[in-house]
Amino acid sequence: MSPRAAFRFRSGSSALHRADPRIKLGAFLLFTVASAASPLPGLLAAVLLLAAGYAAARESPGAPLRASLPLLLLSAFVLLSRATTSPGGGEDLLRPMPLFSLGPLHLYGDGLASGGIFVLRLLTALYAANLFVATTQVRDVRQAFRWLLTPVMPSAASRLSAMIGFTISFVPLLFELSSRTGESLAARGLLPGRRPLRYLRHFAEAMLRSMIYRSAEISAALEARGFDPDGDRPRFTPVRRLRGGSLRGSLLCAAAALVAAVSLLIHVP
Repeated sequence: MSPRAAFRFRSGSSALHRADPRIKLGAFLLFTVASAASPLPGLLAAVLLLAAGYAAARESPGAPLRASLPLLLLSAFVLLSRATTSPGGGEDLLRPMPLFSLGPLHLYGDGLASGGIFVLRLLTALYAANLFVATTQVRDVRQAFRWLLTPVMPSAASRLSAMIGFTISFVPLLFELSSRTGESLAARGLLPGRRPLRYLRHFAEAMLRSMIYRSAEISAALEARGFDPDGDRPRFTPVRRLRGGSLRGSLLCAAAALVAAVSLLIHVP
């Protein structure tokens, strides 16, 4: 697996790597909600904070784009569909003039702006998820979720947190399996541009078979090591005892959460 692949942990000594996982998780959740619901000024502030986080963690900004080609194609489709429609109404007198026309195709400024904001929100959430996973070990994510869920559902917190941790650890594995499956099909002369339906059928069958085999291997390894989600209790340093890089990283995440919360409360007409 490539060390620069998206959605996998990469060891480092940055402040974000050493931040308290509980504060980091809270900041990530609030940041994601803010990027989806805040007005445009708050969204732009979130983008600037995210760029600062990538620079501080020395994380490659191109990895999420390379790993999310289907999502980018969907974003391009949404952008085009919104740009070719206008909320001005069905009547010609109420509809604004298009920015560009090519036969029956018309691009409208308000639709283009709406689609651009939607794509920006989607990419912001994608980049925030990649930064969180890249700077937080799966065990820390699992224990942070368990700490968060225990007051709400104490009987199921350990199981749910273990499922979340395994899901996150499977994301880079899916990218790896997808890449290898595509290379294997290409070596056999199966390309998506020639016979797409046949390619999709073989691709889905190979991916499902590989995932089943890999899941069985991981389950056997966990059983051999005696993994017990109930026994892996969270052990966090108290917030008042944080020092050095852990304190700086935690303060940075708390500041991001504060900016996200303020952006949700501010309504720009």
